[in-house]
Amino acid sequence: MSATGRFLWMLISVTMALLAANFAISNDSIIILSLWPLTNKLEVALWMFGITAFIGGGTIGALIVWAHTLTIRTKFWFLKSKYNKLKSKISSESLVENSQLKPLLSSNSKRY
Repeated sequence: MSATGRFLWMLISVTMALLAANFAISNDSIIILSLWPLTNKLEVALWMFGITAFIGGGTIGALIVWAHTLTIRTKFWFLKSKYNKLKSKISSESLVENSQLKPLLSSNSKRY
């Protein structure tokens, strides 16, 4: 990563952290959370709900990106092994062809 990319990443990270801190400071009201099939209700501060949702979304997004990267790496490993097998097969066939051609070439050169 270049210095410009690192600076940009740091700028975005600091901006998001400042926005999260501003959200946490300015929203201290209580909200009531409930899920439809359940009868229980949960009272939490609005800032806690917002930051929890932000962290949860980031974690789920990171897991999705990690899983996608893992599938790409798996495909790469499979293709790399397939390439190495084909490369060794071609080199072994070329050795066989070269060993078969040498006697033919030497016998042809004796005739002429």
